[in-house]
Amino acid sequence: MNRSFCLFCAITLAAASCGKKPESISVQTESITRAVYASGIVKSAGQYQVFSNTAGLISQWYVKEGDSIREGQPLLLLANDAPRLNAELARINAESSSASANAARLDDLRNQVALARLRLSNDSLMLARQQRLWNQQIGTQAELDTRQLACDQSRKSLAAALARLQDLQKQTAFAEARGNASLALSRSAESDLVVKSKVNGRVFSILREPGEFISTQTPLAVAGDNSDWILELQIDEYDVVKVRPGMDIAVRLDSYKDSVFKAQLRKVYPIMNERSRTFTAEAVFVQAPPLLYPNLNVEANIVLEKRDKVLTIPREYLSEQGEVLKEDGSRVKVQTGLMDYRKVEIVSGLKEGDKLIRP
Repeated sequence: MNRSFCLFCAITLAAASCGKKPESISVQTESITRAVYASGIVKSAGQYQVFSNTAGLISQWYVKEGDSIREGQPLLLLANDAPRLNAELARINAESSSASANAARLDDLRNQVALARLRLSNDSLMLARQQRLWNQQIGTQAELDTRQLACDQSRKSLAAALARLQDLQKQTAFAEARGNASLALSRSAESDLVVKSKVNGRVFSILREPGEFISTQTPLAVAGDNSDWILELQIDEYDVVKVRPGMDIAVRLDSYKDSVFKAQLRKVYPIMNERSRTFTAEAVFVQAPPLLYPNLNVEANIVLEKRDKVLTIPREYLSEQGEVLKEDGSRVKVQTGLMDYRKVEIVSGLKEGDKLIRP
């Protein structure tokens, strides 16, 4: 006879001899599931930590914890003179480099171009006149050469004036564009002093107080959508290959200890956390609790398989050898099927209503 079973029987008989009735149960017909355990938290859809794009002192909060917010709404104001001064300097530079600020220089060069054109036109007429005279054998070669030289000089003067005008126009356009871009960047940096919401929802937590100096790496608050909730679950690396999006989940929350809520697996992120050796998964409620808050603890069973109307017994009534002890003292070898953390399916060896004694 198996020694462990003999010891089991001895303990049972000893308990009976002391006048205590052994605990017993009846084999029942019910449902059983095979599931993967996961733990996690409740998160708001779009939940995020609020950060600033610039460093500075918190001047004031425009909202408080629990306030409803909308996307783009100012949340807080930072005090930092550098962006404001840079924006003012960029504005001055943009104005000084604009086309309107250089209008006088541009007009002067345009006048020079007009004058050069007029001289070229006059010298061209004089050259043509002198050429006609020369063709009539009137005048000298020296006079013709002088007119030709004056015309060539006027043409070069016009080209130089046009080059100066075009160069100034290019410089002005470039300086104006650069000044406007610098002004836009400076104004953007200045607008970063006002931190705005990225979502429609609620302020769940404010993490910093007015007067504190913060950097771009300092979390300032937690905000999110308070009308839509998700479950962020951690699945052990040994179980992650068993689960697929779309599987049903039975969820228990510490805040609703006596209730089980339905959810569905939506996504499994394909990278493992090396420290916890778990994979992060995301699920959504099919049947949600009436009231939820961010970061509530949850325990979840991701259903891999479910069977209805099968014989089950509590796991503690099954020995390591796959045997059970009946109320009459006989031991029976049973064939098992599905097993969860509480029950085990009996495929053969027992029938409904059989009485078993707990070890």
